[in-house]
Amino acid sequence: AMNGDIDIIICKSISRFARNVMDTLKVIRKLREKKNYVLFEKENLYTGDMQSEFILTMVAATAQEESRSTSENITWATSKRFEQGEARFVRILGYKKVKGKRWVIDPKEAAAVREIFRQFLEGRTPTEIANHFIRNGYVKANGRNDWTNVAITSILRNERYVGDVVCQKTFTEDYLTHKKVVNKGQKTKYYIKDHHEGIVDRETFESAQKMLKPKTKGIKRGPSKRYDFTGRIVCGECG
Repeated sequence: AMNGDIDIIICKSISRFARNVMDTLKVIRKLREKKNYVLFEKENLYTGDMQSEFILTMVAATAQEESRSTSENITWATSKRFEQGEARFVRILGYKKVKGKRWVIDPKEAAAVREIFRQFLEGRTPTEIANHFIRNGYVKANGRNDWTNVAITSILRNERYVGDVVCQKTFTEDYLTHKKVVNKGQKTKYYIKDHHEGIVDRETFESAQKMLKPKTKGIKRGPSKRYDFTGRIVCGECG
């Protein structure tokens, strides 16, 4: 549109155009400078005919308020489901949703998860396990083979593999930006025990958690050295 390739933009409603009033007005003004106009079908507003932004501002403000109200209602309903022991399904290695039934164990993927726990309890590091999985063609839930120590550690720490679920690990901080942040106590967390069938037994999972605890307590470390490329360069083979 800014290149002059579009004559008119047809939008279902103002609420679909932008999340807040300021963004709506800012973009509309930029488009009008380039003689690009927007038709909002629901509100029957055409920016090419408008002599004033007052109506657009009022309608956009109403849409923003509706967005806030909807966000609060969804958050409230989600929290109530957590309280009742209903956890949101998340696609992870080992579990799938089959014909509407959630948390169905995939035998092939579950075998990979058990292999991770087995190797870790035998003394292999997450990096060594990741390299082993890459060499042997194991794939993640997304179908990729780019295993890293972080991915392995995440599986080892995930309580879902023992059949439990921690709800609200993250939450939406701002309904306008939809930015999600890690829940560090700002919101209530819900721990649902024995929510679904586990892939590993509880003894195996708890043993892994003990081994994952840092063993450097009480050791004083010197200042870490950081350079221009610290954290920017990674190994092309192991990640």
